[in-house]
Amino acid sequence: RFDIIQEDTNYYYIATNDIEEENFLEHCIYFEDVIPDIKKFYKKINYLNDYHSNESSLTLLQSLVFTNFSSVVSVGKSIENRDIWAYKITKDENALTNCYIIGLQHAREWIGMEVVLSFAEYLFNHKDDENLQNVFFNKVIWLMPIMNPDGLEYTRTTDRLWRKNRRDNLDGTFGVDTNRNYDFEFYTNS
Repeated sequence: RFDIIQEDTNYYYIATNDIEEENFLEHCIYFEDVIPDIKKFYKKINYLNDYHSNESSLTLLQSLVFTNFSSVVSVGKSIENRDIWAYKITKDENALTNCYIIGLQHAREWIGMEVVLSFAEYLFNHKDDENLQNVFFNKVIWLMPIMNPDGLEYTRTTDRLWRKNRRDNLDGTFGVDTNRNYDFEFYTNS
């Protein structure tokens, strides 16, 4: 009948409300409030606060722009007209090699976005490293933390387990699984 959060040999941690606590007292069941305001507690550990949104990821990328060889670029628009942002680093715009690192193709896989953002922070924090300088001179690096901004927003507001984008398929269904829409040998010449 109660939500048992943790069981120990001599006691239980359970989630209760005020009425249930009054019933405990009426039946001489003694208890201690370990977390007096559970809603406030859960709000504090809300997973939405632990991951970036479309807006906060853009803010982070913009804060990482350094000198004249890095920028934040909109590489296109989503179905719902959101910008798809990339962090671009190069000291040679004509470099023959482009490196693409993409996160969040599947809307529910937020950790992919965080990995790309962390890598962007790493490059920024180590931008003066001699080995990285060599990379910056010979390649164009594109870091796109959120390939599927519509799907991300949908997972944050409506359905946490949604994985596709938000395209209307005109048959009563929504969404395309974005990582299954590349041609055979996509971009092998670049």
